[in-house]
Amino acid sequence: MQIAKVEGKDWKEAVQTYLIAYWNTPHSSTGVCPSKLLFGRTQRTKLPGLTEAAKLDEEVRIGDQEKKIQMKE
Repeated sequence: MQIAKVEGKDWKEAVQTYLIAYWNTPHSSTGVCPSKLLFGRTQRTKLPGLTEAAKLDEEVRIGDQEKKIQMKE
């Protein structure tokens, strides 16, 4: 928000742009973007997307648990 303010841009639009990028970026521990986990699909963007290998919900949960255990160690 501060960068948008310094650059003279609308901070609300900058936050929306950031959130869209975050929701559509695969997470390092799950390998799936948050919008896919939350809504069951990826959101449409103006950028072309790579075809994502479909992961079952159970696989994502197991991968997430393994990453959390690694981080604790």
